[in-house]
Amino acid sequence: MKYTSSLLIILLTFGWTFGQRRPKPVKDQVFNSKIKTIQLYAIHNQKPDLFSLPVIELRKNAYLQLEFDAWEEDANNYIAKIIHCHADWTPSRLLPLQYLRDYNETLIEDYDFSSNTLVYYTHYKLRVPPVKRSGNYALAVYHEDDEETPLFTKRFAVVEQLSRIQAEVAPSFTPKFLNQKQRIKFEIQTSSIDLKDPYNQIIVHLYQNKNWNSVKDKLKPTRYRFDKNTIQYDHFTGENEFFGGNEYRFFDLRSLGFNGVNVGRIDKTNKYYQAFLTYNKPQGKESYSQIRDLNGNYFVDNTDVNKGLIEADYVLTHFQLKSDFLGDQQPVYVLGEFNQHAPSPACQMSYNTELKSYQYAVWLKQGFYNYKFSTEKDNHGGNLLEGNHFETENAYYILVYYKDTGDLSNRLIGFKKITYRDKSNQ
Repeated sequence: MKYTSSLLIILLTFGWTFGQRRPKPVKDQVFNSKIKTIQLYAIHNQKPDLFSLPVIELRKNAYLQLEFDAWEEDANNYIAKIIHCHADWTPSRLLPLQYLRDYNETLIEDYDFSSNTLVYYTHYKLRVPPVKRSGNYALAVYHEDDEETPLFTKRFAVVEQLSRIQAEVAPSFTPKFLNQKQRIKFEIQTSSIDLKDPYNQIIVHLYQNKNWNSVKDKLKPTRYRFDKNTIQYDHFTGENEFFGGNEYRFFDLRSLGFNGVNVGRIDKTNKYYQAFLTYNKPQGKESYSQIRDLNGNYFVDNTDVNKGLIEADYVLTHFQLKSDFLGDQQPVYVLGEFNQHAPSPACQMSYNTELKSYQYAVWLKQGFYNYKFSTEKDNHGGNLLEGNHFETENAYYILVYYKDTGDLSNRLIGFKKITYRDKSNQ
């Protein structure tokens, strides 16, 4: 009975109605403004991987770690639930007992209060319970008194490596995009499964950097070699191509005692700190310049103390972009892993006509951050403010799903991460 009611709550919460065939996809989203700095990452052989998609291998020495802050002085009882999803991230109808070893309710009991900070918060941690089948999942966190309204959701995946993927990043086949796009050429060797119809049983998703929103999921095999059980994806019409973008901008807010790189000044009031980043300008027409970045990611740290996770303060961080006004129909956003790379009113910049610049302020925990400026048109490859370059170092993720006759959901049978200029991709 508990399993059934838990499934019903999940399905109704994420869009199932009794007259609806498919629910809405689950996304990385925050539904409560007091929840900050959510991180879900894999730990492989005791080594955390903060900068990759949260994907772990089934039944291996790996697990997922969840961390987040709540702006509250007293601890609350929060409950985590795991949602099983199809390849397209819509919740499946599997019962929790079909993919979990225990009840689908985990009380988050590991927490610490912030120390020596102007902004009070409670820091929560959870080792995500293991699942017993591969596929896509989402973690939903609720307050124990309201299990119908999630505070936030985070995606993750679990893979059973039943395929071997060879991949490389190559130039675009389209002449006009030769210097702007990166093409992901790959093949999948599937001798470990009884593949009868590769064109319908296999689904492939490509992602750029740690960004679930960047998915390309319309790929079909260009060739299948039955003698070698190999599926090839070598498209010539752009289905497997991404705009390269540019290396991410960055700033160092690990210390409040001095101005870190790209931090113009830091002000302190009785209630909080403010940081004003140095002025930026559009670089869409500039030549490519190679710099090391985190591919849009961030990490929390406070170099002035020893316990960064609970002694790092929250800082009202001001972004500034010197630019002519681009018009009401082309809003400008600040994007990065800290806001799930998702354009929304919450990360939209406002234009200051006197200063002739776009401005935006957001609360960020001390650390080192990557970010970029983006317009609405950039979602379709324009990159007016950052530019597109084939040389940009990006990470790409290949996720291979399989569904046999009679299966109720997709299994994730292959996963590979590759980066441009990395000779170990083969």
